[in-house]
Amino acid sequence: MLKYSILVLVSLLGVACQDRMAHRILSEEDIKNLPQASAIAAPAKIDPITKRIVLDNGQPNTDTIAIAFDGQYHWLTEDYQIQTSLSAQVPVPHRYRRIAVEKGSYAEWLRFLPMLPKGTTVKLHDGSVKSYQAGAYQVVNIDIGKRDLQQCADAVMRLRAEYLYSKKQYSDIHFNYTSGHTINYSDWVVGKRPRVKGNKVYFSNKNEAAKADYSYFVFREYLQSIYLYAGTSSLNQEMNVRRLENMQVGDVFIKGGFPGHAMIVLDMAQSMDNDEKVFLLGQSYMPAQSIHIVNNFHDLELSPWYAISQIQEELITPEWTFESNQLKTFQKK
Repeated sequence: MLKYSILVLVSLLGVACQDRMAHRILSEEDIKNLPQASAIAAPAKIDPITKRIVLDNGQPNTDTIAIAFDGQYHWLTEDYQIQTSLSAQVPVPHRYRRIAVEKGSYAEWLRFLPMLPKGTTVKLHDGSVKSYQAGAYQVVNIDIGKRDLQQCADAVMRLRAEYLYSKKQYSDIHFNYTSGHTINYSDWVVGKRPRVKGNKVYFSNKNEAAKADYSYFVFREYLQSIYLYAGTSSLNQEMNVRRLENMQVGDVFIKGGFPGHAMIVLDMAQSMDNDEKVFLLGQSYMPAQSIHIVNNFHDLELSPWYAISQIQEELITPEWTFESNQLKTFQKK
């Protein structure tokens, strides 16, 4: 059985702004003076001698900030490296800069997801290579599992749950089965379990004497249950509609159904010349496969970014077409 280790030490490494011409390696004093919102406008590199982050984007008047998330991505079996992050691997289009996001937010966490090297193939849960590779831009460095479970909506729920777990926001981790029953992680850790019989769901009693088990192993057990009995239909009903012009990182394009599909907004950037905003889309698919950023075949110069202004009645992606009103966001308490 695959064993997971919990990384409990979280260290944040920041990099401050650089001016128009400079190529700088930031000092500890620079790091202390970082703004509270993070935005990075170009790929980050690591100086091989000092091991510090180097930024050299060549774009004038832009803030360039990178934050390392060592210990935030619990599935990693190796140390987190900032140069592998989405923000370092996927440059923004010319004269765009990444939108500022709140420090510690889900948007920031998604922006710094670890990526596998460009050219890595999308694989299925059984280890075989997906037959259709053209739609994928780059693969996220996150495990798939060995069963055909972590499909499209499951990948969206996985990312959301992993973020909340990393922040120890355990009471906010909950999803609905297709039956409509809410499955709370806070119940799961004290032994309360759903029992499925046909179309009915029963719950065992909590073990009041048991100490809550927040280990990563039990967390992954909880997710396996969600993958089995939840999907696009249930997730679609849990989320709130978001207007395109109000899109935020972490929002989801979703069509609930059998089959349906769900894709997550992994990052956003804005033009330095006007109000134009662009976004990245990530997905898993059927059968369960690597989570990956998708290409944009309808604007090859902009790809893998998509422009909000180009979405009229439909959003056309390599393997699915959404209606423009199918953008949703997670409910907030």
